[in-house]
Amino acid sequence: MCFENKDNLVNLLLNHSIPALYRIQYNFHIGPDISEYVLPDYREVHDMVKKSVVPLEKLIGMKFPEKELVYITLIFIAQTSQEKDEEKADRRPRAVVVCQNGITVSHFLLTSLKNLFPEIDFLSYMSARRFYQYQEDFDLVFTSTSLQTPKKQFIIEPFMEESQKKALRKQVYESLRNKEEIFPQVETILEIVKKNTNESVFQRLRMEIDSYMVQSERGISLEKKKPDLKELLTRSNIRIINEVMGWKEAIEFAAVPLLYKNIIKYQYVETIISNIIEHQQIMLIAEDVMIAHAGIDAGVYDVGLSMLLLPEKIMVSDYMEVKVLFVLATPDYESHLTALNQLISILEDENKLAAIKEAKTKDCILELL
Repeated sequence: MCFENKDNLVNLLLNHSIPALYRIQYNFHIGPDISEYVLPDYREVHDMVKKSVVPLEKLIGMKFPEKELVYITLIFIAQTSQEKDEEKADRRPRAVVVCQNGITVSHFLLTSLKNLFPEIDFLSYMSARRFYQYQEDFDLVFTSTSLQTPKKQFIIEPFMEESQKKALRKQVYESLRNKEEIFPQVETILEIVKKNTNESVFQRLRMEIDSYMVQSERGISLEKKKPDLKELLTRSNIRIINEVMGWKEAIEFAAVPLLYKNIIKYQYVETIISNIIEHQQIMLIAEDVMIAHAGIDAGVYDVGLSMLLLPEKIMVSDYMEVKVLFVLATPDYESHLTALNQLISILEDENKLAAIKEAKTKDCILELL
């Protein structure tokens, strides 16, 4: 994962981790166990968090309890979701989130709602006490507890299953439609249609579009596909070469299968090379194994993974030695996590890693993976 606002992430982690270390050391309880709500959808992120806290566990001489780790996982999920938010149009409905379950859970709920309702401008999350003092203008409130307010409110749970999310989306859309505050995308389409057809056809189209938007089985898909390693790293995505080449050429050559399949644009490859030169990004995930990637906005159409096995080590930009090169592409912050986690687990096996480096055929590599 790459984070643009690293300072904010570090502050969030420090604010959570310092009291967490005291809780663990003195056996205090953090509160409700939210594992069942988080782990089914974010197991890959959670597994990475487990590995990342090992230095802290060594520091205090104790293991992090599972439910403490889940809260740290929430911080990463919320931060990645926040960084992918786009600028919102002023005419979108404006909403606030009221949650009494602490900062971490509230932040996660806010980002979950942003993902569920990209048509709504979510301003902030807050406690009930702060809500009654809030001065900004807004239209809607999503709250875990009933509030005394003239604003339209939707009572929600901090952690929702997919069926609850679909039901909530339908409820919110119908409410806005009834108030003639339909979502901007639909409104824009209808304005175009209205200019180019008669009133009778326009009204029928409007009814059909409204119906389409609220049918959960045909509405926005809330589940993102997370292909596993075998699905992404197919035989056609693996290359083994016998000639030595420069590191820039190696990255370009490794990316060719993804370019052929229209998973990335060449801009993505250029960005990878530029980031290495300008920022000296550390991309090693195992000894002599590099995973090259750029941001989700650098020219990615779909999730993809390709591999290049070099005949000998090469020096990348004078600071990394590489013999195995992977190129990873992902259009969002989640689709690649299952495959990436599986790849890291395989490369942690020293025997498999050594065998991959010395493999002579694609079939041999596929068997090891």
